[in-house]
Amino acid sequence: MEENRTVDVLIPTYKPDQRCVQLVKRLLNQSVQVNRIYLIDTESGIFPKELYTISDRVKIHRKSLITVVREIWELRCQMRRFLST
Repeated sequence: MEENRTVDVLIPTYKPDQRCVQLVKRLLNQSVQVNRIYLIDTESGIFPKELYTISDRVKIHRKSLITVVREIWELRCQMRRFLST
């Protein structure tokens, strides 16, 4: 029995360009279904317009790099606690 798996993808970015657009397109078309793609803009303020309309599964957030690192660390700690129970 094949199970339907989905993943969320978190991508910190700085001055994303067309390579980022291509990456998102490829992620949306891969064999493991992507539920959400979170693009975290680390204060560059520059995003290709296509990223805003490429899919409703793509979410763009603006945060400082230190905030992103802190949140990733906290999520990692939460996952460790969850997996150890």
